[in-house]
Amino acid sequence: MSSKRNLYFEDEMVVRKFSMEMLGKLLSYGKKYTKTYVMVFAFLIANSILSMIPSVLNMYIINKVLPKNDILRPNFQTAAIIILSVWTAVLIGQIITAYINSITTMRLGNQIVCELRDDMFKKLMELGFDYYDNRPTGKILVRITSYADEISQIFINQLTTIIVNFFTVIFTIIMICILEIHLALCVFVVEIPLLALAVFLMRMLQKKTRISKNKNSNRTAFVAEDISGVDVIHAFNREDLNDTIIYDLIDQCTHAFMQETHYREAVFPLAHGGIRLICIVVIYGVSLYMITNNPMTTLTLGLVVSLTTYVQQFADALFNLCQLLQNITTLTTNMERIFELLLEEPSITDKKDAKVLQKVQGQVSFEHVSFSYIEGTPILEDVNFKVNPGEMIALVGPTGGGKTTIVSLLSRFYDVQSGRILIDGHDISKVTTNSLRSQIGVMMQDTFLFSREVIENIRFSRPDATDEECMKAACAVSADEFIRKLPNGYHTVLTHQGAELSGGQRQLLSFARLVLADPKIIILDEATSNIDSETEAKIQEMLHTVLKGRTSFVIAHRLGTIKNADKILYVCDRNIAESGNHRELIQRKGKYYELLKRQ
Repeated sequence: MSSKRNLYFEDEMVVRKFSMEMLGKLLSYGKKYTKTYVMVFAFLIANSILSMIPSVLNMYIINKVLPKNDILRPNFQTAAIIILSVWTAVLIGQIITAYINSITTMRLGNQIVCELRDDMFKKLMELGFDYYDNRPTGKILVRITSYADEISQIFINQLTTIIVNFFTVIFTIIMICILEIHLALCVFVVEIPLLALAVFLMRMLQKKTRISKNKNSNRTAFVAEDISGVDVIHAFNREDLNDTIIYDLIDQCTHAFMQETHYREAVFPLAHGGIRLICIVVIYGVSLYMITNNPMTTLTLGLVVSLTTYVQQFADALFNLCQLLQNITTLTTNMERIFELLLEEPSITDKKDAKVLQKVQGQVSFEHVSFSYIEGTPILEDVNFKVNPGEMIALVGPTGGGKTTIVSLLSRFYDVQSGRILIDGHDISKVTTNSLRSQIGVMMQDTFLFSREVIENIRFSRPDATDEECMKAACAVSADEFIRKLPNGYHTVLTHQGAELSGGQRQLLSFARLVLADPKIIILDEATSNIDSETEAKIQEMLHTVLKGRTSFVIAHRLGTIKNADKILYVCDRNIAESGNHRELIQRKGKYYELLKRQ
């Protein structure tokens, strides 16, 4: 069993820290679009090259076109027209390449993130109950929604912008070195320490961002839990106390955000204003020194202006890179959480040699079965019993004795720690889960209805069933009468978990869903607890027909459900304390007899 239990007030541990392997797996989602990205890559390089041209044109205008000593240069009009034409062509080229890149990356980014989100959903459907037992719903939901949305920005905007700015940095360095290598060396000597400091700040920012994400996740988990349990909150007047808790969680989020902000805002002036101003000061200072001490220098006004422009482009591109890398650093926490989910190994998996369980007769055997949800706290120890095909087994006993655990293990919602469970002599751990669960129908006490039409809720267990078959199943469990009284009958759309229905009506719909599936083994866990006595009597009559020839496990406290069982198992103290039919256990006057007396 997983030991990574986590509640709304607990920060999540980093199981898998961000790595280049993780980034590589994320980028692998774009592998199928390689040709398109190559095209985008080419346009991005072209855009970066085009951005280099205006500075050269400025230098040419200052040195070759503008009047010198108030005297117009020969052919200045022709030169001006050529320069304006080139400048216009460059501008149009930049607009076209930027537009193509924007549209293309927007489409690809959304496609990739849709695939990522789909993989996350598939993984959630694969994972066992223990994964959900150990995590609040809010912390799971935030991964597939907001975290994935934020990650999408890497593919939609940031990846292409990083490439543009990266090549802008490279090309400006090349141009500065070509124009004046001495100035370039002076600039780089100053910039290297600043870049090292920026890297340090970004690493610290990543740590603070992880803490901030944890606090936000805690807040979301608490809110999601309270929305689900709002009726309990009102029933016990917990509004003020829960408001105090959420205020504390919000305060923790604010504190963590401000800690993160300190480092984020430290990077901004360093990478932007600091780098740009220092570069310009270095260029002007060195240029002044060279002109003052060497009258024969080749430095011209146009060259200095062009160098200054390139340095500003260099500083802006470097700042954008730092900012984008900072954003990605912020998103690494999201990636850690997303890949924690994607790389999570399901606790219930089919073995390599797992066989398909063919249509069963319904014989069930528990052989020396032991199980615990939390290590060191056993729920079942060395449980042994056998059920013949077609028998109805009632599981009774105190709350927490292990009744629901027994039927959960039979459906293989969890795996046993030791021992084995057999169906028709087949070890259920050695057959495919799909073939196993297709022959077991489960109805729990807490029914769940989906926000869709009534008939679609019934059809959920058998998507290929006709409307007539769904209605027949509803009639079999006495649900047809109340369904037809709904505003649109079988086509009435239910809201969240069928809130407009009574508890008994919701259970009748679940019964209809179960009957439609037509399983060979049926599990009813307190399935009639919310049904009135009159309806229960109808259900009892129906059960005689529906359960005939099927193996069934019934967890119930009502005598009317229990007494007709072929065998009653009294579950307590981690084992089967008593077994027998109703009459035998009454005559034995043991735990079962005492239970009935208390009732």
